[in-house]
Amino acid sequence: MTEKDPEQAGRTGGSKAWIVFKICGTGAVLVLLGRHIWSTWRGLAEYQWSVAPLMLCAAFVLRVLAMSYSGIVWALQVRRADITASTTRVAAGALLSRLGKYIPGKVWAVMGRGYFLSQEGPAVSSAMSLSALSQAVVVMSGLLWAIPVIPLVTGMPPWMPAVLATIPLLGLGVLHPSVLEWASAPVLRLLKRPPLRLNLSFADVIYWLLLAMTRKIPGGLAFCAFVAALVDISWFQVPLLICIAAAAGVSGLLAVFAPGGLGIREGVLILLLSDIIGPESAIVVALGWRLWTASVELLCAGGAWAWLQWSDISLDEAPAEAQGSSASVK
Repeated sequence: MTEKDPEQAGRTGGSKAWIVFKICGTGAVLVLLGRHIWSTWRGLAEYQWSVAPLMLCAAFVLRVLAMSYSGIVWALQVRRADITASTTRVAAGALLSRLGKYIPGKVWAVMGRGYFLSQEGPAVSSAMSLSALSQAVVVMSGLLWAIPVIPLVTGMPPWMPAVLATIPLLGLGVLHPSVLEWASAPVLRLLKRPPLRLNLSFADVIYWLLLAMTRKIPGGLAFCAFVAALVDISWFQVPLLICIAAAAGVSGLLAVFAPGGLGIREGVLILLLSDIIGPESAIVVALGWRLWTASVELLCAGGAWAWLQWSDISLDEAPAEAQGSSASVK
């Protein structure tokens, strides 16, 4: 019998512990969410369904536009890094890779986005680094959008969010390209990889952050339309609902143990919406929004996959046509 390598055994044990942690964390969240739903089950059973078809259609259109815009934002970020690539293919790759968030691990969406970008020419290491940086910027933008809703949960004075907003802004220093290159150098040296070189300035990172923050507007408006399709809301509540949607989204991203933020996003929505539209309506909206967004993501991913397949065929046919035309000239 051969003895196991201690280093390999340690990695195996660590991976098993991480899997157990994710299962326990997700299970605990689902149990707590289930208990809350069960405690309000009588109200849910008596819930009077009233759907506004026009607002539901508006929610669908806005959600598709929000998904498409998120892909365009990634393409604009890539262009800012002086990478020449097809905008539509980069955006399509971003939409298709979004399905990776439903795979346990929290890295597959980032890796998928980097992989599709690397197919357009950049080195794999550069593409993955830009994808990871983009994800960090998305999380920071979500935190900035979520800060205004903190007084709803904690009872803090209204001026406190302005103070809390300085925390993620100060965290921008960590995303400075020079800091990232310096921090990654020891790891890459250990892996015998070339050092990371980000063709970005700090102003470019700020530009990325501003672009990422604009992503929340169409997605938040889609959420507002979805809520308005089920319950009556005031137009004055739209800015607050956009912030609530952003808070739920970023909480799902930060929940490393929950694939797709399962249970976390719904719990945050129920917590923040209960005082606004009532607990029963909040549960209906939270669960319905999960199904709604997943359906739209599947639809957009299917469209992105079809576009990538068609553009691959077009790229393959272009050299053949050029060669045929040159032969005819001869």
